Amino acid sequence: MRKIILLTVIVAAFILNGCGGSSSQPNFKDMDEIEKLTKEQFAQESAAIYARVFQEVGNLLNKHSKIDASFEKEIDKLYDSSAKQMIEYGKVLAKKDEETRQDYIMTSAIASWDALDKLDPKVTANTEKQLDERQHEFETYASENLERKFDDLFSIMDFLNFETLKEQRPLSAKEFGIE
Repeated sequence: MRKIILLTVIVAAFILNGCGGSSSQPNFKDMDEIEKLTKEQFAQESAAIYARVFQEVGNLLNKHSKIDASFEKEIDKLYDSSAKQMIEYGKVLAKKDEETRQDYIMTSAIASWDALDKLDPKVTANTEKQLDERQHEFETYASENLERKFDDLFSIMDFLNFETLKEQRPLSAKEFGIE
C-alpha cells in the first residue's frame, strides 16, 4: 500500500513539474513536439503549466518576506519561462481551424481547473491567503511591470488564443511578437 501511495505522489509531482523538469526550469517543448500531442495530452500539458505557475507564485510568496525588486525579478523569470512555453502551445493552435482551436482551448481550460483542484488544498489556501493578506504590499511597491506580469500569470491560459491575447493583453502580445 505504501508503495502505491509513494508511486502516486511521485507521478503527480512529475506531472505538475512539467513532465520531468524542476519547478523553476520546466521541460520546454517546441512546436514540433507539441504538434504531435493529442487534444487530451495538449490540454493536460497546458494545464500543468497553469498549475505550476500557481504553485510557483505561492513558493515565491513564501520565500520573500517583502514584495520588492528581488520578488519582481523572480516573477519576471517565472513569467518569461511560462509565457514563452504557453506561446508555443498557442502557435500550434494558431495553425488549426477555428472550431478545432476553440475545442482545444475549452478542453485545456477544463483541464486547468482540474489541475488546480488536484493541488494540495493547503497549498492553494495558503497562496490565496497570502495574496489577500499581502495586497497592500503590492500596492505599496506599485510596479506596473509586476502588476501586469502577475495578472498575466494568473491568466496564462489566455496565451493559447492569440486573438484573446491581442485584445485583452496587448502589451504582452507585443512583447512576444504576437501582432
